[in-house]
Formats: sequence, C-alpha cells, structure tokens
Amino acid sequence: MEQLKTSFGIEIEKEKSMADKTYDKIFAKLSGHFLTQELPDNWKDFDEDYLEEWFTECALDTYQYWEWDEVYDMIDRIVFDLIKLGVKL
Repeated sequence: MEQLKTSFGIEIEKEKSMADKTYDKIFAKLSGHFLTQELPDNWKDFDEDYLEEWFTECALDTYQYWEWDEVYDMIDRIVFDLIKLGVKL
C-alpha cells in the first residue's frame, strides 16, 4: 500500500483509487470553508496558474492576504487528517 506524508510529516496509508477520489471530494468540499466559492469536482484538472487564480479571487476576507498556496496547504493538511481518521464518502 502506498504511503502518503502530510505537511507535518505524518505518514498515512493510501489505497490508490478510492483514496484519490475521497481526497479530491473532501478537498473540494472543505475549500468552501476557506473560499467564497467551493472548488468544482474537476478541480484536479486545473493547471497551477488557474488554481492560484481561483484561490486568490475566492479567498475569504480572513485569508485574502495569505499566499494562495498557504491556504491550499492548510486544506490539504485537514484532508489528510480526516482520511487518517477514517472519513469516507
């Protein structure tokens, strides 16, 4: 089984096909708590420039002065923690 490492160095096991779909869905759903508009289901198809634009344009007031990738990383860490806890969709 593939190992994933979070930004904090926590390793989690990942079953490839299901975990990818779960990660993508949870990430999109959680993005709505940090952005004014939730990422669409196909957000993984965005190139980095478009993703940066989305995060920059849709940042909630609290995060408007953060770098876009800092907000992305925060969402990423939460998703990994939820998957580690066994959250499934």
